[in-house]
Amino acid sequence: MSSSGACTRVELLQGVQFFLHDEVTSTMDVARDTLKGKSGVTRVDTGEQPLADLFVVLAKQQNAGRGSRGRSWVGGECNLFMTLVVKQDALPCPLMHFPLRVGTLISPHIRSRVLTPDTQTYLKWPNDILIGKKKVCGTLVEIDDDRMLVGIGCNIASAPSVPTSGPDRGRLATCLYAHNEQLSRDKEAYKALASDIAAGFSEWIASGKGTDSALLCTQDFGWQMDKDSTQRIRSGDDADREVKPLRINPDGSLYVRMLDTGEEKSLLSEYLF
Repeated sequence: MSSSGACTRVELLQGVQFFLHDEVTSTMDVARDTLKGKSGVTRVDTGEQPLADLFVVLAKQQNAGRGSRGRSWVGGECNLFMTLVVKQDALPCPLMHFPLRVGTLISPHIRSRVLTPDTQTYLKWPNDILIGKKKVCGTLVEIDDDRMLVGIGCNIASAPSVPTSGPDRGRLATCLYAHNEQLSRDKEAYKALASDIAAGFSEWIASGKGTDSALLCTQDFGWQMDKDSTQRIRSGDDADREVKPLRINPDGSLYVRMLDTGEEKSLLSEYLF
């Protein structure tokens, strides 16, 4: 299969252009193909489908997705596999704070679908959304020329089994079905979630360049961040050391306390689980 697979159609969902696929290798790869004019969609009247300034690649199933640090993103059919593409010069916030803003734009749509009582939804620095202590959604931000590509994967129908030790260790996962019985009867719940997320991004972008400050991005993320859970550093010199998140620094880095020594330090690019 090519990276694009077969694109079934193009639709406008809440005013946002969606390229809809049944199955792809990776929506990130397909988004790049779409930028190069390889969307696989043509119209008899106008030829190649013109690209909007903001568009989304959405797939029912993804068989070779990737997460942060090159790890695979595993998920079954009817989970959420999407990549949102927007021009870099259209971002209302500073570029270095965009990954934080991505999390705060997605989290309300996850939170609104969690119906189990006394269950909290959190952000985990830098790119995960948790239900309770388990991961439900992850994001990946990449740059392609003048475009920002935001890969979003959310466990809706099922959650993968994640090892807690070894090189592929990670945080235990959950899915939205486990917290919302109504979703289990909706086979297009992934499409509705993708549409709501994209509409939220569209509204944010419409606010205009420079309207979203670094301070607002860090404050919004910090308010929604899980500060109670012990987290573990995956790699690097401090691999396997446990930390307690304390706050988001003005530059978007994470300030933590090392639980073994009490030392406090900033994490710039480390990955936590």
